Amino acid sequence: MRKLIVLLICLAPANLFADRVLDNFENDRSPANGAGTDAYWNPPPASDFQLELEKTKTFSGGGALKVSWKQKDLWPNFVIANLQKNQNAGKKFLDADSVRMAVAGPAGNIIMKFTDANGVGTGDLANIKTSGSDDYELYEFPYLAIAAGLNLDIENISEIQLLVDAGVRSTNKTIYIDSIELIAGSGDNADVVAVVDNFDNDLSLNDDPNAPDSSPSGYSLMPGPFATSVVDDPAGSGGAALKVDYNTSPWNVLWVDTLDVTDWSEADGISIDVYGKANGILLKLKDATGAEQEPSGGLVNSAGNAWQTFTWQFNNITSVNLTNMGKLIVFVEGPSGGQGTIYLDNLKLTGAITGVKNWELYD
Repeated sequence: MRKLIVLLICLAPANLFADRVLDNFENDRSPANGAGTDAYWNPPPASDFQLELEKTKTFSGGGALKVSWKQKDLWPNFVIANLQKNQNAGKKFLDADSVRMAVAGPAGNIIMKFTDANGVGTGDLANIKTSGSDDYELYEFPYLAIAAGLNLDIENISEIQLLVDAGVRSTNKTIYIDSIELIAGSGDNADVVAVVDNFDNDLSLNDDPNAPDSSPSGYSLMPGPFATSVVDDPAGSGGAALKVDYNTSPWNVLWVDTLDVTDWSEADGISIDVYGKANGILLKLKDATGAEQEPSGGLVNSAGNAWQTFTWQFNNITSVNLTNMGKLIVFVEGPSGGQGTIYLDNLKLTGAITGVKNWELYD
């Protein structure tokens, strides 16, 4: 008796094409969102510099700031931040003329800028050439003559921004900074108005918040053009949505990073629900190699207080490797480049193939 061999092919059901949720904000209500079924929204930027506490090579006391970089571009920057908090030195900038600091390391230029507690920044206030000595030397960065004429709250400075050009592009180097002070006058006769940071308070970069110390950082700690938080659905559905408060110049960007799903090759496009008014929303895909391309669908306008679903298609994508996605870039423009709030929900890959399953051989 011959066995009957049956090849059973389970054909794809009608719902073979099913949207794949990248983030619906139900899993994690932290401001950055988080892992699990969520991406990370608006994460801090990658730092150009590695900042560490130096305990042996110091100008005075037991600590200094060690700033290292690898393969850097020209003029990246780091900041001495949070000066406006806890009665720190940010309150004293109007009483002084210059920032003085001890610097050891490679020869080059250091440009100094300020940002006040309202987020107002300056152009270049001082540009100082360093000698390249391996020993510490004192350098003065005069600012008052320029800063006093700007739309800047000079009695409430939050950050000193330092742009370092030490050597040629794509080099690996280290610079040391210690004893950052505000001084009135110049040279040996200068009076110390306030100590911004001498890195000695508790021998860490995260000093006692009750002491007059800064928070050194490889990127600005001021709120950016977007502040995000996960909140209840503004339409009252009982679910969650991402609230995006923006203070934009035209076309600032909101990053979507650390994606759970990185292979988008079987998707037809990407959609997102938007609630609230924005003059323009535009998406750009960025793969793991850094290649970028806009999906088709272009600029969309969100009209007001009702949820709208916007979809961008992948039919034109040739420059980006959809099998190895890295980030999604969301461009948002306010009603007049100004302030406002929108809500985002249900970031999805549309038409993602779930796969043909259950090819089995029975006898």
